[in-house]
Amino acid sequence: MILLAMVVRDEADIIGLNLEHHLAAGVDRVVVLDNGSTDGTADILDAYVRTGVVEVTRDDPADFQLAVALDALVRDAAARLRPEWIAAPDADEFLVAPGGDLRAALAAHGADRVLRCERDNMIGSLEALEEAGWQQALVHLCTRALLPPGGHADPAVPLALPWFAFRLPPKVIFRPQGLRGLAAGSHAVALDPAAEPAPTAIRMRHFPMRSAAEFLRSVRRYAAILSPDLPGRPQPSGKYRRWRAMLAQGAPESAVLAEALPDAAALAKGLADGGYLAAGAGIDWPRLAASAASRHGGPLLRSTNPQVCDH
Repeated sequence: MILLAMVVRDEADIIGLNLEHHLAAGVDRVVVLDNGSTDGTADILDAYVRTGVVEVTRDDPADFQLAVALDALVRDAAARLRPEWIAAPDADEFLVAPGGDLRAALAAHGADRVLRCERDNMIGSLEALEEAGWQQALVHLCTRALLPPGGHADPAVPLALPWFAFRLPPKVIFRPQGLRGLAAGSHAVALDPAAEPAPTAIRMRHFPMRSAAEFLRSVRRYAAILSPDLPGRPQPSGKYRRWRAMLAQGAPESAVLAEALPDAAALAKGLADGGYLAAGAGIDWPRLAASAASRHGGPLLRSTNPQVCDH
C-alpha cells in the first residue's frame, strides 16, 4: 500500500485535483486531517471518504501546531494501515513520477527505506497568475538553484530572486517500519534503525500561489495568528516573518507580491538568459478537474481563506 498523509485547511480549489492526481498515479489510501476548513473542502473530501480511499479527521484546536499534528497523523496511520510507503505532501504539492506511475517508481527502490524527494517551485509572472490562472501561469522553473540568504527574515536583507524562485528543501518518502516520527514536518523522518535518504527520480511539484489575493490573505493570516506577542506559539518561517515586518513597517501589499514572483518583464529576461526554464507542470489539469467534479457532483470551488503551509 502507498499511503499519503495530509493536513489541510480551506483547500477547496485544489484538494480534488491533488487527490485525483495521486490516486491515478498509484496511491492506495489518503489520510487527511482537516484543520477547520469552512470553504467547502470538507464536502469535497466527503465524496472521497464515501468511496473508501480517503479517511478524514477534523480538528481545529486553538493551539494547533502543524508539525505536531502531521507527526501524529502519520504515526497513527502507519500503525493501523501498515503501508509499504508513506509520503506527506501539502495540498499544493503533487508527486510526479517517471511515466506517471508512482507505484513502479517506488518498486524500483528495492531495499531503500527513505527517499529524498526533490521539490520544484512552479513559478510564473504575477500578470499571468491573474490573467490566465495558476494552472496556466505556474509552468516555469528557476535554474539558479540558490538558497535564500541568511537573515532573510529581516526586510533589510535584499533578495537576489523572487522568493518562490529560490530552491526548496526536499521532503522524504519512506517505509514506516521502525518509525519513530517525522522531523521538521515531512522534511525528515526518524527510523529505528536509522536510514540515510536515497535519491529518487520522483519529484514534488509545488504550486505556491493560486492568486495574489489569496496569497496576501495567507500572509495577513500568519501575521495575525502567529504573532510574536503570543508566547508559546510556533513562529512562521523566515519569509512570513519578513513579509509581516514589511507590512508592519507600512510597505504596500504590492511590495510583498513583488518579492514572491517575478513580473512579466523579469520572467521574460530570465527565460532569455537561461535563469528560468519553461518546463510545464507535467499535470493534466483538465482531466483531473473533470474527474474530481464527476466524483463529488460539481465543479471545484474557489478557496476563500487558504491555508498556505509554512515550508
